[in-house]
Amino acid sequence: MTVHRLLWSEVEKLWDEIPDCIDSETGLVPAKKDGKWCHINYLDGTPAYEERFDWAGHFKEGVAHVSNGKEKYHIRPDGTPAYAERYDYVEPFDAGLAKVGRDGQRLYIRHDGSRVDTRVD
Repeated sequence: MTVHRLLWSEVEKLWDEIPDCIDSETGLVPAKKDGKWCHINYLDGTPAYEERFDWAGHFKEGVAHVSNGKEKYHIRPDGTPAYAERYDYVEPFDAGLAKVGRDGQRLYIRHDGSRVDTRVD
């Protein structure tokens, strides 16, 4: 299979908005078109998966935080959810933990979605 690398200026023309945050591990960057977000390959501008989100953040520690309506969660580079739970609030992972919240309560989760026993105020 031949990969056709586009000039970054050409990739930018394909999408409405691309933040400056290419993930060096996955080679993916968030991109917006027609009001919806996904992640694209920075080499050729192709989407990494079919799903579209209301918002998509950058990848950190192998996952990105996304939102669809009121549901917020983390996804893997192939667009699949990293865990089953949905939250009102999520932050990027840092040192293996992410701060999340639902119904006014904040807590930390691991990459697999399991909760850490420490509550966050």
